[in-house]
Amino acid sequence: MRNLMIAAAVAAAPSMASADSIYGDDGEVLYFGARTGFSLLGETGFTVAGANVENEYDFGFVFGGFAGFGTEVTDSIGVRGELELGGQSANVDNHSINGTDTPGSFGDTQQRHAYLNFVADMSITDSITGFVGGGVGMASVRLNGHGVPALGVVMNDSDSALAYNLTAGIGYQLSEGVIMEGMYRYMGTNGVELEAVDTTVSDSDLDSHNFLLGLRIGF
Repeated sequence: MRNLMIAAAVAAAPSMASADSIYGDDGEVLYFGARTGFSLLGETGFTVAGANVENEYDFGFVFGGFAGFGTEVTDSIGVRGELELGGQSANVDNHSINGTDTPGSFGDTQQRHAYLNFVADMSITDSITGFVGGGVGMASVRLNGHGVPALGVVMNDSDSALAYNLTAGIGYQLSEGVIMEGMYRYMGTNGVELEAVDTTVSDSDLDSHNFLLGLRIGF
């Protein structure tokens, strides 16, 4: 009996070690996936005809597709690098002109980004993993058809600038190689130069708070 117990323990040891490994048997994973959710854009601003315009937004949406590679550092900690292409969009809720709200404000703001993300994973249970990370890249920001009824469109321009993100979330293993993720992400794009219809050029930043659900498929 004792010999049978020892033999069973030896036979089980490799499978136990692979189950503990955060990225499976090989300790490495190639993966791809997609994310989507809703976005809270911060105020943006520009100047036109000597007036300062502040733009407030409704709830927006955010999306992205990605592919990456991960490797384990220990059985419970791993690191990943991924390339992500995506974007976000939100409609204008209100234009404030020199501090005065303007009924009937219209327009939308769009962002398209390419990020190189770096993420650290940590096993919490056999099926749940926490992760934190961030990314840098470029984004194109467009203030599309911004205006008010009395003046019509006063801003319709785009520019590309440095972009970054900070991310934290939880991953849940649905099946082997398939991870559902829920995450919070802060996104920022700095130094966007936009030209109003009167040729006034303004520097603007775009930041947002984003809440996403995604799916990663590894192989």
